Amino acid sequence: AHRPQIDQIARRIVVSWRTRTPVRSVLLVGHTDSAGRDQYNLNLGCRRAQATRNQLLAAIQRLNPALIQQLRFVIDSRGEREPATTEQSAQARTRNRRVVITLSTASTLPAPSASCSL
Repeated sequence: AHRPQIDQIARRIVVSWRTRTPVRSVLLVGHTDSAGRDQYNLNLGCRRAQATRNQLLAAIQRLNPALIQQLRFVIDSRGEREPATTEQSAQARTRNRRVVITLSTASTLPAPSASCSL
């Protein structure tokens, strides 16, 4: 369902390597709604971010396989701690289930706050 956005981000990363400021690091932070226990939601956020990373890697692989070795991916989770909205409707809860992707030209990023293992 999110393939167009993933493909767009992959193209942006690949194209950046034709400039002086290539994307070197990608931070993926998973978020959840407030249903469930805190630890479950932290783990779910990790799984959500990892799944997005895998889709993004596949999209980059299709465009430029050699680039994969040049990128660093950091997976993190905020669980339910940073909601996009505090409304409690079903539609609002859907908006809280997301992965935020940050592209960086730095080769290092801060350590993740959650213990997401790949």
